[in-house]
Amino acid sequence: MKKLVLLSALCLLLVGAQGTIEIRKNGRVVASNREEPANAVRVLFIGNSLTFWNEMPWMTRRIAGSLGAQPPLVTEFNGMGGATLRQHWDRGNALRAIRERRWDFVVLQPQSTEMIDQPEETVKYARFFDREIDRAGAKTVIFGTWVPAGRPISQAALTERYASLARELSARLAPIGTAWDALRRDGRDLFDPGGVHPNLKGSYLAACVFYSIFYGKSPQGATHTFETKFDVPESDRADLENDRLDAATAEVIQLAAWEVVQK
Repeated sequence: MKKLVLLSALCLLLVGAQGTIEIRKNGRVVASNREEPANAVRVLFIGNSLTFWNEMPWMTRRIAGSLGAQPPLVTEFNGMGGATLRQHWDRGNALRAIRERRWDFVVLQPQSTEMIDQPEETVKYARFFDREIDRAGAKTVIFGTWVPAGRPISQAALTERYASLARELSARLAPIGTAWDALRRDGRDLFDPGGVHPNLKGSYLAACVFYSIFYGKSPQGATHTFETKFDVPESDRADLENDRLDAATAEVIQLAAWEVVQK
């Protein structure tokens, strides 16, 4: 009985809705029945719909697997639609996710316009997150987003804001917006009809850039087909489920992703 009480005092046993069992001690997961390689490259994406559209973190994992990446890649997403870095911080879920597990990289994705409209606040909360990421032994990656349609700012100017933040934090910059701009000037449409979110090509570009950031290798030759068997239809998966990438387009995107990462 005393041992049971001691276990209750020190650890918290959580059973997830899908059968995941976790034991936490001092706010960190110390045991879990999740099936994932022990030596994996583990990445936490913190963001909103620009990240989870078309299941981009899962797509990145599929790209890594298709290229035989070692150690294998494990990705998780924490966030909600439309959230800014301040809202993620105030809500507390993202901070808890950083502290609970071991991560190699934590990706911070600002809301689509916050680095345009309120860069000082974005930088402030990125600093807060970066300190926690550093304490957790992980590396910060800044998701350099693209300019939404109709916004009066150049991609070069927006990218420089992200680059300045990355330099201040000694973080990695994932310059997705730069590659996005180059491909659009080459006549390739990466937006879905709303002019904010990515279509399948746009999400594939982001996934290729992140693969190159995490492994320091070109994504050339990666898979460009994705089997989807989702039980519940979601609007944010429409392009992933209904569109297709041909091999030639995929290769152009792969090369564009590798070029910006090398620079």
